[in-house]
Parts: sequence; structure tokens; C-alpha cells
Amino acid sequence: MDPQHVSTLFATTFNADPNVRIAAELELRKAVGQAGMLSAVVQIVGTNGVDLSVRQAAVVFLKNAVARGYKSSNVPVQQQLPAPPVPDADKQVIKQHILPLIVASPNRAIRIQLAAILKTLVSHDFPERWPGFMENVVQLLQSDRSESVFGGMTALLEIFKTYRYRPDESTKILPQIVEKTFPLLVSLGSKAAANPGAPESADFLHLILKTYRNSIQQRLSEHQQASSSLVPWGRLFFAVINVQPPADQIPESLDEREKCPWWKAKKWAYATLNRLFMRYGSPSDLVKALQKQYSKFAQHFATSFAPEILNTYLHQVELNVSGGTWLSKRVTYLIIQFLQQSAKAKTTWQVLKPHIQGLVSSFVFPLLVFTDDKAEAWAADPVEYVRFDIAEFEDYGTPFGMSTVFIQSLATTRTKASFGPMLNFIQSILGNPASTPQSRFGAHRMTACLAGVILEHPDAKGVMESYVVSHVLPEFGSDHAYLRAVACELVTALMRHRFEFTEETNLEQLSTQVVHAFDDPELPVRLHAALALTELIQRPPVQQALKPMIGKVMQSLLKIADETDLDVLTTAMQTFVEQFSEDLVPIAVQLTTRLIDSYMRLLTETLSKEETAEDWDENADKKFAAMGNARTIQTIVTAMEGSKEILIELQAILAPMVLATLEHQALDFFESVFDIMDTLTFSLRQIPPTLWTVFEAMYKSFKGPSVDYLEEMLPSLDNFICFGKEVFAQRLDYREMVLDIYVTSLTSDHLGEQDAIIGCKLIEGLMLSLPGQLDGIIPQVITHALNKGVSAKTKILKLHLLNVFVSALLCSPALALHALGTSARPVFDRWFVALRNGSLARVHDKKLSLLAFCELLKLEGERVPADLQDGWVGIVGGILQLLEEYPKAVENRQKLEEDFNDEEYELDDETHLNMADDDEDVQDEENAYLERLTEEVMTNEHLKPLGGAHPQQQQWQQQTPQFRPLSP
Repeated sequence: MDPQHVSTLFATTFNADPNVRIAAELELRKAVGQAGMLSAVVQIVGTNGVDLSVRQAAVVFLKNAVARGYKSSNVPVQQQLPAPPVPDADKQVIKQHILPLIVASPNRAIRIQLAAILKTLVSHDFPERWPGFMENVVQLLQSDRSESVFGGMTALLEIFKTYRYRPDESTKILPQIVEKTFPLLVSLGSKAAANPGAPESADFLHLILKTYRNSIQQRLSEHQQASSSLVPWGRLFFAVINVQPPADQIPESLDEREKCPWWKAKKWAYATLNRLFMRYGSPSDLVKALQKQYSKFAQHFATSFAPEILNTYLHQVELNVSGGTWLSKRVTYLIIQFLQQSAKAKTTWQVLKPHIQGLVSSFVFPLLVFTDDKAEAWAADPVEYVRFDIAEFEDYGTPFGMSTVFIQSLATTRTKASFGPMLNFIQSILGNPASTPQSRFGAHRMTACLAGVILEHPDAKGVMESYVVSHVLPEFGSDHAYLRAVACELVTALMRHRFEFTEETNLEQLSTQVVHAFDDPELPVRLHAALALTELIQRPPVQQALKPMIGKVMQSLLKIADETDLDVLTTAMQTFVEQFSEDLVPIAVQLTTRLIDSYMRLLTETLSKEETAEDWDENADKKFAAMGNARTIQTIVTAMEGSKEILIELQAILAPMVLATLEHQALDFFESVFDIMDTLTFSLRQIPPTLWTVFEAMYKSFKGPSVDYLEEMLPSLDNFICFGKEVFAQRLDYREMVLDIYVTSLTSDHLGEQDAIIGCKLIEGLMLSLPGQLDGIIPQVITHALNKGVSAKTKILKLHLLNVFVSALLCSPALALHALGTSARPVFDRWFVALRNGSLARVHDKKLSLLAFCELLKLEGERVPADLQDGWVGIVGGILQLLEEYPKAVENRQKLEEDFNDEEYELDDETHLNMADDDEDVQDEENAYLERLTEEVMTNEHLKPLGGAHPQQQQWQQQTPQFRPLSP
């Protein structure tokens, strides 16, 4: 392949004439798998005389070709993309030149692409198929040229990024690499930190510290645990944290400063120290699975290193508070994260305890106040402001989110030492007439964060009502809209934690103010009023007061939802529908129409952006809002179950919405519309003509994009069969559609055993709905069930396959026996084994077998296969056993249903406080959860899959023949 010709093709891809451009792109695409093509591209990328734009296009082309075509034997076939494979000769050329290309890279954009290529190569070929690679990396690290050192660091980082989530392989590969290269890295890093003025220092430190952080994602090697390694690395981390970067290397713009190399390096220093402490260095938080390996290290780290880290962080906080040092948002988050962890460990709590009051008031609280930036955002775009405001509460990866976690954690884990001072601080602001409105906003937000603790604390919960009357109610009349909004926000928090008024007049005043705020001219106030009202309507007096105006409230909710596209508002609407279902009957169709219009708008907008959006998150808000609208529609349908006329109207307007979703292959919304169809068809208990077009569309979709959504489709498909059996009896094509779904679920390589179970349920439902009317498909049903029985691994699938046979015998006994042929005896043996060992435990299983046994006994003797006749009398014993067990099965089912609805299954949102005086280690609920989760994961790692396939006879006949007379 001529490099000059290939270079010309890349240059032509920038041609203004679309025909010329497309022709060049097509030629490049055709040539990608040809031997020598990628070698030519490598040469273009590395040639200084070639235009940078051409080199940029070439390196992107190379990255994509390698990512898609660098297949290897260690990658499962199903994970390999259908793309031309990279020829072996080109692989060698790429591996030979990748490090020199990175070293000589003319700019960051090209270097990033080359690093991505290197990661693919490492993932597939290192170390077995790339001898000498590690030696080349070490040589680069030892070079006197900064470009070579930087290239070596880049390569080393890609190795650790590749193996950080591959624990089995990383255990074999990474410890040796750490031992060989990390002494070099810490030496290089120390020199860079000591010489911050050097132009390469920040970039060096960024790569070095990021590499270390990636190396400890899953495990901490013995080399890294040793003091001989930990001490010099610790000094480096502290040096980077404490270093004052040269002013000429720090951008003036705060947004640019967040991204500059120095603050990236600092971020990785903090992140690494946090990871060391939180995963490996805190004895009380060390999960059992890691204790054997790291308990000694944790004791040493917690005693000797963690307090020093905390003091370093506190010093940076002090500098920041005094105005001497700026901190990036990410670093602020990481500092607060470490402070939160330090409050739980004894050795660090003793250091932290004297500073708590100052930290909360001077470092954390400023993150909660209403800032000038927030005011500007509100004024510029209220819609974007409320989206950010809601997201900020849900995102614990931000300084604000982490500050709320820190405050809550302090109040629950060190209640005695911290909770009282925090309440006093709040009171000092709200009780001071000179406090600024911005500070009052922060105090109310802090109270909202602590609401759960306040309402559980024996001394605090009693004063909350006077707090609301004295400090919250007056804010509804404030000239500052943000104070009206935060008042609503605080009401939401209190009501969510089951706050109760002793004086009903106070509840009446509060709800009246919230209703007035619902008509506020400012959108953020209206939104928070809507959320507050959603909580308040759980109280009967408020619910009664709102009944006359519920139509207006729902219209206002819809308007705000359309303005903001926020999922929280659709959740609010669902709550209103559930609480006011009877009152909404007159406007149910109108309300649903509005929701459908909103859903269709969001669907159209997301589809139009689908091709240009780089990732799912770009459309996330609109997608979640559309899904929320669908859930609200489903709630309305459920609420209208007793109003058949309204349901008929609803199905007529819902069918086009479902059809549009399926026809546009909007996969993200499939589950939502399938849920609507399930609820609608079940509530109707019939299938109107309009909905059969939806059934056809669901089948068509199953044959295409929604094959992965079979489980979500099952309930509505089952309803179509159950409530539309007369139509199925008349429509052969519909019966064949169900059969095809069943066969596909059992035979498709793309589907698993769970899908096969769903297919079994579906065909079983068809056979039970149309007894004696499915002679045309029974033989196929049985044949495919027999074939699947050969490879079935799980007990649950075997049971459902057995139920398919039983259903077929119930539907058409003689035909089913004939279709079973020589497999009849093994199947009956399996049936009786299941009966004897209790596998037919459910009410459905027992009822199905009872009915099938009764049908079989009606057969004339000559229609019973010869190899079954000796055990035929055993059917009577089986019936007697099932009749005896049936009442107990019904009782067990009722108990399960009661347990499911019992209060113990409700979410436990009670806040647990640590009221002890001591300063010992504490373990919070999060750590307890992580402990259980880790134990579960570690336990599951030892589970082995069930055995492989067995011959058909062995699969269905266990040990000795079991089909014989049963004792009554």
C-alpha cells in the first residue's frame, strides 16, 4: 500500500465537495483490511512533513481500525466487532512503532489517540505476545530526554488502566511491573515536585500519580505495602499537595484552572491517599474479604500515616479559608470525602474532633449558601438552574453533594460531639437579624440535610415545630425568591421524614403557604412547592383541602413538567394520581392526553438527537422525563380500573403512542410502553380491536430490536392470550406468532435460559387458553421442548420445560402422547420424580398436574402408549398426593403474599444515631452494606455452574424408572 496515495486519501476527506469526500472515505473503508494498509497509516502518522490535520485523521482511522479489528484468541467471539481483522504483519509494524510514535507525538490530540491504540495492543497481546515491550518502557523511563520519559509514563499508565478491572490477570502481571518501575516513577516524581518551574513537571506528576492510583484500584501489592515504598510515595503525595504552582502555569479562568495539569496532579495525589485509607488503611472499615491480606497494613497505616494525611488536608483547608489558597472543585470534594472517613476511624477522629466546629462553619457551610454564581444562573435560565439544583442534591461526586454526606455522617456517627454544635450554628444564623439572606438559605439547607437526624434525636425533634413556625413560615413572604424556594425544600425534607405537627393549625398554615408558592412567578419556587405538596398530601387534612382544586393542581404540575423535563415531577404526578384517583376520573382522559403529548414531544426530541449525541447522558434528562410520563400514564390506567368506559377511551389514545415507540425502535422506552400495555390489557380484561395492531407490532419488534426485551413483553403478551383467546382461536397467524416467539426463545444463541423460561410460560399460557384447539402446533411445541431439555442446566428451566409437556398433555392428551413418541417414558419419569421430591411446589404446578392427570385418565386404554401402561395406575396415586398437598401450597402462597406486603419489606429510612461518648471506631450503615455486598460477591465467586448437556434419555430419566404406582 502506497503511503503517499493513502495520505492523499486522508487529505481528500477534508474536501468541500461532498461527492469527492465520500468517495475518499469509501476507498479508505474498503482498504482497511488489506495487508500493508495500516502500516502505511503508521508511516503517515509518524511523518513530520505531513500536514497535522492529515496526521490527525490518520491516527483516528488507525485507532478505530485497531479497536475493531485487533481480534485475539483471548477475546470471546461474541465480544468481537464485525470488522476486518488487522493482518499479522501490520500488527507487528504497529507494535514496533507505537512507542516511538507516542514519544515523537507533535501534540496532545494525536498522543491521546496513540495511547488508546496502545491500550488495545496491551489488552490483547501483553505480556504473552509482546516480548520486550516492558523493557522498552523501562528504557524510556530511564532516558535523559523528557519526551522519552513522558512516552514511557504514558505507556505505563495504559498498562495499569488496562488491567485495573481484571483482577485475576492483574495479580500475575502487575506486582512485578510495580516492583520494577515504581522506584523509577517516585524518583522522577520527586524531582518534578522539587522543580515546579520546569515546563514538564506538572505533566510528569499528573501521569505518575494517575498511574499509582490506577495500580491500587483492586489490590495493593506487597511492594506498595512496604514502608520502603510507602514512605517515599507518601512524601511525593504531600509534596504535590503542598506545592505552590508557578503563577504563569495557572490559568486565570477558574474553569480552565480546574483542567490544568497542576490541579490534575493535585487531584490524583488526593485521590490516591483517599483510596489507600478508605480501601486498605482503615481497620474498622476493612471488609472481611480483605482482612487477611491487609489487616497488618491497615493497623500500621491508620496509626502512622492517616493522621499525617489528615493534618496535611486540614492545613490546606486552613489556607483556603484564610483566602491564601484556591482549591479546585474536585480537590474540595476529595478533602471532604477524607474528612468524612476520618470521622469514623479512632486514630483520625482524635485529630479531627477539635476542628469539627470550624470545618463545618468555615469550610463546609459556604458550599451550602446561595452564592452569586447561583443567582446569576437563576436569572439567566431558571430551567437550567432547577435542573442543576435538583442534580446537585443527587450527585455525591460534587463538593455540595459530599458536604451533605459529611454533615449527615457526622451527625449520625459522632452524634454526641457534633450534632449539638451544628444545631447551635444553624440557630446562630437564623436567630441573628443581621444574617444575610444567602446565609439563611444555607442554614435552611443544612437543616434539610439533618432532617432525618433531628426527627430521630430525642432532644431535637420536640423543637422542630417551633423552628418551622419561627423560621420557615416567614420565608414564604420573603422578597428573595430563593428563600421561598428553600422553605419549600425544607418542608419536603421534613415531611419525607414523617414530621408531625402537634397543632393542626400550623399544618394548615404551612400547607396554605405551599399552595400559594405553587403559583409563584418564579419557576424554581413553583417546582419546589410542587415537591413539597407531594409530601404534604400524605396528611389527610391537606388531602381534603386540595380535593376541590386537584384539576388545577395537576394542570400546573404538567406545565412545570413540560417546562423542565424533570423526572422528579412525573414522580410527583404519580403520587397525586394515586392519592386522588377518584377525584381525577372526570379529567383522566384529558390528563392522559396531555401526558401523551408530552411523551411524544420528548420521544421526538430524543430520537432527533440520538445520532449526534456522543453518549446516553446527553439525552438523559429528556429520556427520564419521558419514562416518568409513561409511569404516570400507567398509574392513571391502574386508578381507572373500575371505570371501563374511561379505559376504552384511554386505549384508543394510548395505542398510537405505543406503536410510535415500537416503530421508531426507541429501545430506551420499550420497558415503559410494555408496562403500560400490561396494565391496560389487565385492567380492561378484554382486547379491543385497536390493540391487536399493538400485538402485531410487538411481535414484529421482537423479531428485530426488542428480542432482548422478551421478559418485559411477557405480561402484556400473556394478557393478549388470556383476554383475547377468542381471537387467537380464529387467527392462525397470531398462534404462529406466539409459537415463533417460543421457538426463538429456546433456540436463539442470543438468548439465555431466562428467556427460554419466558418462552415456556408464553406457550403454556396459549395451550391452557385454547384446550383442544392447537393440534397444528402441539408437535412442534413438544419437539423443541425435548431438544431444549438436552442442554438445560438450571432446575427452574427444567421445571418450566416439564410444565410445557404437562400443558400439552392437558391441551391435547392423545396428540401430545403421540408427539412424545419414545420420549414419553423419560418425560413421565421426570414428572413423577418432580412430584416425589417436591419440585412441584407452587399452586400453579400442582393445579396443572392435577388437571393433566385427570385428562389422561379419560383416555381409552388403546390410546395409552405401551411403555406407559404398566405405570398408568400411578396417576391415581399422583392425583391423591397432589390433592393432599394442594391446601398447604395455597396456604404457603397466601403467606408469601402477606409477607410481601408486610411492613418489614418497606424501605427502612430510619436514621440510626451514635449517642456514645467514646471516640472508638464506628461503622456506619454504608460500611455494613459494603461488608455484606463484598461477602456475597466473594461467596458467589466460588459457585460453579451446573454440569453440561446430557443425552436426552439421561436428561429426562433420572437413575431408575419412577413412573409406577404411588402409595395413596
